[in-house]
Amino acid sequence: MKKFTELKTENKIQENLELDAKMVCMSHLSDLKEMFSNDKEALNKLNFVSKIIMDTKGDLNQIIDADAMWKEFQESRFFRR
Repeated sequence: MKKFTELKTENKIQENLELDAKMVCMSHLSDLKEMFSNDKEALNKLNFVSKIIMDTKGDLNQIIDADAMWKEFQESRFFRR
């Protein structure tokens, strides 16, 4: 049988491994933005995906008006011309 301190340590490790999916996605998108920093089209697509995640608060099962969101994104400071 495991000691209480061993169980507590295992629980703490498990808590650290369980991350919010939205944060993991945003982190990977950020890495990709750095990789494609010289490609405007790729950056715009990555930034648009980030916008969708943020606007939906991570709930990607929502119905969205992608055209309206894209137009709004194009007018934002994040759109590269």
